[in-house]
Amino acid sequence: MKLSRLEAEIAPVILERGEAYREEGRIQYLEEESPGVYEAEVDGSDDYYIEIHLESTDEVVFTSCDCPFDGPICKHVAAVLLELREELAYAADRRVSEPEPAFGVNLPDALAKLSKEELIDLLLQFSSDMEEVKQRLKLKFQDAGSNSAMGQYQKIIRSSIKKHADGHGFVSYRQVNGAVEGAELVLGKAEEELEAGRLLSAVIISLCVLEEMLELLQACDDSDGTVGNVIEASLEMIEQAAEQPDIGTYVERGALFAKLLEASSFAELDGWSEWRIPLLQAGRALIQTPEERAAWDNQLALLEERERRDSSYSSYWSETAAQLRHDVIRQWDGEEAASSYMQSLLHMSVFRKKAIEQALAKQQWDAAMKLIEEGEITDTKAGYPGLVDKWRKFRYQLYQLTHQIDEQRKLAEEFALSGEYDFYTDLLKLYTEEEWPAVNERILTVLGQPKARSWMEDALYLRLLKEQRDTKRLLAYVRENPSRLAELSSYLLEEHKADVHQLFTEYIEREAMQASNRSAYRRVCDTIRQLVKADGSEKALAIVVKLRMMYPKRSAFLDELRQVKLS
Repeated sequence: MKLSRLEAEIAPVILERGEAYREEGRIQYLEEESPGVYEAEVDGSDDYYIEIHLESTDEVVFTSCDCPFDGPICKHVAAVLLELREELAYAADRRVSEPEPAFGVNLPDALAKLSKEELIDLLLQFSSDMEEVKQRLKLKFQDAGSNSAMGQYQKIIRSSIKKHADGHGFVSYRQVNGAVEGAELVLGKAEEELEAGRLLSAVIISLCVLEEMLELLQACDDSDGTVGNVIEASLEMIEQAAEQPDIGTYVERGALFAKLLEASSFAELDGWSEWRIPLLQAGRALIQTPEERAAWDNQLALLEERERRDSSYSSYWSETAAQLRHDVIRQWDGEEAASSYMQSLLHMSVFRKKAIEQALAKQQWDAAMKLIEEGEITDTKAGYPGLVDKWRKFRYQLYQLTHQIDEQRKLAEEFALSGEYDFYTDLLKLYTEEEWPAVNERILTVLGQPKARSWMEDALYLRLLKEQRDTKRLLAYVRENPSRLAELSSYLLEEHKADVHQLFTEYIEREAMQASNRSAYRRVCDTIRQLVKADGSEKALAIVVKLRMMYPKRSAFLDELRQVKLS
């Protein structure tokens, strides 16, 4: 069977189901384990293990899948074959596009020996034969300020997109990297303009990239965030232009400000409001006149209203917009006006945080405590435990600054019991050597209670047990959480070797009973290998023999067991 003829050699219904599995992302992994031998795992009604052997990049000589389908090719194998064909084609394209190494040739010296006419002929030939060279040369010599420049940039960007799109104009996940190559080339031109101090053209080019990538985002699978990364790179370029040290004296500053305000209204940004923020931030840095301040204020208010009407209106947008307005008020109206504005927005956590920090810096302890307590009460009622913790940590900071030791101890212990190691170490410093053992024992006892621990509490409890070599509690923990046995066995072997081996045996037998596919069988065998490492070769041999006798009809399991080295 040939990869290039899958459509002719696999039943259409099977191929269609395989393509659906592939498009749904059900292929968990696909790797070349040895030359020509590929292994994969596909998520179906269970996890199925697939093996494929290729004699060449096109000839399939062996396929297998441990699913119950009894036909020649199942949908799981079909999905992997389709994926493999695309991966190999992509790799071949990359090899073709990479230049061959010039063995024995010093390229700079060789080029230096050519005449001007020969160099021109060489470049023209390369630009004729290779589209990327042609695009790079056009970008190099394009006058960024010319009327035709923008059309040229769009053409380069769209050419890459079209090249990697399917017949319906959609760019699949694996083609996205190629589709953005043109945008990345154009963004390089924007960087050249920025470095040359031509800020307006740098921004205009970056905005061109931004618009084109926002359109691409609607017609591609950007699961890896490749297109989003290019968008963010273009926004970063714009911010760098606006933050230049001498921007206030830049002759085209006003035009730049107007261009950014206009861009913040791009219809393509609807649904991507977080990308409007950098444009507004860059515009804020350029404000120099009352008229510009008023225009910026009006634009922010307009966008706020638009976002508020959006069902996905978020606290991120409202808080960020308020921070931008606060910065403008402080710049134009002074600290008193900015402080008054901040006090009106204490319901926003970012402004309550600023107000608390200012009160602490000015040693206004009562004012700081009032802000903290109000935050704790408000956010407890609202059901925001993360914010409540933030205000309680400010309370702890206040206790530190005012040397309230008893209050520090009480609050630090509460944080430690919620899994925060830094507060545990703080607590240690707040007690004498004589007092500490009793406190430590109390913490370990509470953390070790048989209850549902959060992941932070669990992580802290384990960390303390390992640091203090508390093997008795560690053994009890492993009995409760046998899946952690392999990870923790090294801490227990010296004092509890027999218990460790027994726990391994029980855990392996239980997992083997529940295993039903090759992936699960592999996990069982990996645990057997951990038992061997834990000085349990004899126990491992005994359990392998027992498993072979218990499951003589599980051929995939027996195959995995044969690969376990018992010494």
